[in-house]
Amino acid sequence: MFKIIRKGDIVLFFLLLAMGIALSVPGFASGVSNASAGEDSRYLVEINVDGRTYGEYDLSKDAELLVIQKKDEIYIEALGSENNSLNWIDVDADSSQLNDVDHFNKVVIKDGKVQMEDASCHNHVCIRQGKIKRNNQSIVCLPNRVVVRIVAGNNQGLDNEEGQSEGGDVDVVTG
Repeated sequence: MFKIIRKGDIVLFFLLLAMGIALSVPGFASGVSNASAGEDSRYLVEINVDGRTYGEYDLSKDAELLVIQKKDEIYIEALGSENNSLNWIDVDADSSQLNDVDHFNKVVIKDGKVQMEDASCHNHVCIRQGKIKRNNQSIVCLPNRVVVRIVAGNNQGLDNEEGQSEGGDVDVVTG
């Protein structure tokens, strides 16, 4: 009538408890964590349009970027910079200034996080995805074919002190 708890039952209980705790800690099971990467490696924000990389930006440096698609041209402009030819564009105030642009996405890097703040797509799913901050996370705007993702990088891939790099190759695995 009485059930007896044996040593094996207690060991099994604590083993399962330890595994549950270990799996619930973010980054423990996958080994991926921004804090555990060390100071030598940096995280980059990679911006891809239609499968091609158009820019890489340092995640630790605040920036506002406008991804512009105009006919067959795609380029990224840093908003608020002194050498910017698009300073007159205030996406938040009046999007009608972008009438000659086919598609645009406003990407904001701030405090080690990235978010899509504005976009010309009709559903705005990319905006509702919120902020990302970990390696291999991404924000996708399907109508505009824009992918913003965080990748592990190093100092060798950066071309200038703003953390920007021109273009790059993208490896694609399909199956």
